[in-house]
Amino acid sequence: MNYSGSRFQVSGVLVQVVSSAPAIAKVEMLGGIRDKTEAAAWANKNGYATVYFWQSRQRVYADKLTKRVDVLAKQIQSKADHLVREFVESYPAVDG
Repeated sequence: MNYSGSRFQVSGVLVQVVSSAPAIAKVEMLGGIRDKTEAAAWANKNGYATVYFWQSRQRVYADKLTKRVDVLAKQIQSKADHLVREFVESYPAVDG
């Protein structure tokens, strides 16, 4: 991975500026990101604490294995709530 040496903390997210695509096993990538602030906003929205920003290509990369635990917990809770609602709607209670 080629780092240009720039590291920025933006809105609680570490944004690492790179000069080529990072070698990440489980990569998530988005194009059209113009600056570090947009990269940090994308990271916050998707639950990443660290992202890699390739400025010349306007791309931001993140490792799916490094999502923040609080974001993963919210996703799991949301899915569990959905399953409970589905179950309750499919099997209404029978009185007496």
